[in-house]
Amino acid sequence: MLRGFAACVTIGGVTTNSPDNLVQWIENPKSIDSKTAMPVTGISSAEARHVATYLYTLR
Repeated sequence: MLRGFAACVTIGGVTTNSPDNLVQWIENPKSIDSKTAMPVTGISSAEARHVATYLYTLR
């Protein structure tokens, strides 16, 4: 569930919830956690920043 994402302490349970980490997670989650089930999305850095911005609106 994404509701309340902005208040989460970690991303994927493995890294601190920060804008830079979130963009990295969206672009290439396996670079943060090689065992994650989250797929590499193939989106650009700019698109990942837009997605991250949206996620931080979810309170």
